[in-house]
Amino acid sequence: MNLLFLGGYFDSVLESQISSESFSGLQYAANKFQLNIIRGLRAEGVGFEVLSAPFIAPFPQGYKKLRFSPLKRCEDVSVHYVSFCNLWGYRNISRKRALTKAIDEFVETDVKQKIILVYSLHTPLLQAALYAKKKDIRIKVCLVVPDLPQYMNFSDRKRSAYKLFKKIDIWQQVRLLKGVDGFVVLTKEMATALGVNQKPYIVVEGITDLGLKSVENNLENKHKEKVCLYAGGLQKAYGISLLCEAFIKADIPNSELHIYGRGDYEDELRAICQITNKIKYLGVKPNSTIVKEEVKASLLINPRPIDSEFTKYSFPSKNMEYMASGTPLLTTKLPGMPEEYNDYVYLIEEVSVDGICRALKNSLSLPDEVLHQKGLAAREFVLDKKNYIQQTQRILDLVRSL
Repeated sequence: MNLLFLGGYFDSVLESQISSESFSGLQYAANKFQLNIIRGLRAEGVGFEVLSAPFIAPFPQGYKKLRFSPLKRCEDVSVHYVSFCNLWGYRNISRKRALTKAIDEFVETDVKQKIILVYSLHTPLLQAALYAKKKDIRIKVCLVVPDLPQYMNFSDRKRSAYKLFKKIDIWQQVRLLKGVDGFVVLTKEMATALGVNQKPYIVVEGITDLGLKSVENNLENKHKEKVCLYAGGLQKAYGISLLCEAFIKADIPNSELHIYGRGDYEDELRAICQITNKIKYLGVKPNSTIVKEEVKASLLINPRPIDSEFTKYSFPSKNMEYMASGTPLLTTKLPGMPEEYNDYVYLIEEVSVDGICRALKNSLSLPDEVLHQKGLAAREFVLDKKNYIQQTQRILDLVRSL
């Protein structure tokens, strides 16, 4: 079998370039998911290549340059990065052209079984994959769907052209889905929403990095204060405002809330930090820094509301990283979270200021050793059962069956 991984992945060297040329934060969660699939493919000894049009913000609002071109030699020489015009409204066309041109070499490969594994329901990626399939009927296309398109890009929705652009894009994607042979989704509800539950699919809610086994989580290295940590999108839709209000109301002695990320709540968050020293906004940091801070915290928090429609179709990759850190997780009971996770996390039973306040008090009133053991049990669970080798094996079983 010859496999092409088609997505928006970027390695750590290219990350530095993209970060320096961006006005907005990078899609670390999406990149980590792709990296773990790539690690799993390597661990399985599968022959594969990676073709990538990195997921970056559009020019001129989010990216400083009109054209994206990888300027530096990247550490991962097996990845082929394409260049494209990044102008908002035109960049999808440019990406499609660059990817379809680059994919010809894979099409010409003379092997019996050829698979294109596409990461994300992104129109140019699907168009390039199905272009290849049209040229060679031996090619099968498998799509990894981390998000439904109607629930992506919250920050773009204020743009006047966004709604029309999104309608056209979703219409294209619905048509393209008909040509996809198999699906990897985060929840069963995703398959139903996409209308593909009659096609071969598997549920892979997340993938953990086995490299996190080497990260030590010891009580003696924790912050002196009881630090609660949130790292991720600072969109109001993700419950960050509820968390801040609840933390202030809880007024737990010797405790602080540390927040990392970027989103539409930033200005309000900065104003809150001027009023209280119990909440600290620390901006956007490299993921390696975030992981170090997660290990030093007492409690990691995901306050994402459960009544929003999009929560049925998501399993935050942040939850997987939180659990793998060995620090206990306090989370809402997300509809897309399998029941098997409940034994390894603390749950916010009521998603409101009062409900989160109670959950914070209950969790932080537990002895440090009890909290620590809860976190270590969660770490063992996700690293043993949800690591990139096991999850990628399941994906490979699916693509081979196609």
